[in-house]
Amino acid sequence: IRDSNQILIDLTNTLIELTRATEKGKDLVATETINVFSFAGGIVKIFERLFSEKKITFVFACTDANKQLSVKADKPRLEFAITALLKNALMYTPEGGRVELDLLRDGNRVEISVGDNGIGIASEEMKNVFDEFHRGTDAVAMNTEGLGADLFLTKSVIERLGGRIRVFSEGKGKGSRFTLSHPKI
Repeated sequence: IRDSNQILIDLTNTLIELTRATEKGKDLVATETINVFSFAGGIVKIFERLFSEKKITFVFACTDANKQLSVKADKPRLEFAITALLKNALMYTPEGGRVELDLLRDGNRVEISVGDNGIGIASEEMKNVFDEFHRGTDAVAMNTEGLGADLFLTKSVIERLGGRIRVFSEGKGKGSRFTLSHPKI
């Protein structure tokens, strides 16, 4: 019952975010200064157990210099974006795989990057990755739960916060890397 309730709560929250993401011209974010290392560290604690249970090696990497990086963002929406990327990595990386969360600096931007050695993304599907309700062929074949809305929502949220997202994959079976890029303060 607890799992069913959580699924319904997650679905409701996704639908609420989807509604917000598609409301044009409305500023629905309340920004504040966030230390990215501390903030991401709180999210990582939740996922460490999940990765361990699935026997996936998980690495949270950040140089000492980058531990002081801050962004101006809406906490719940930034949390949603990071969580969505980690959740996808967990779902599409097989037992024995590897997932990395890297905090980087690229000029005047902070990058939050989630990479894995999971199922990857076929080159012909790359252009649709951020489309609303899109699920890749291999993701559908795995019979995983999902609406195909999280990446669309993540892109919408990050862009609304003044950032951007990009994806890289060498193809099917070669993993993927999603990188959120946000102006640093």
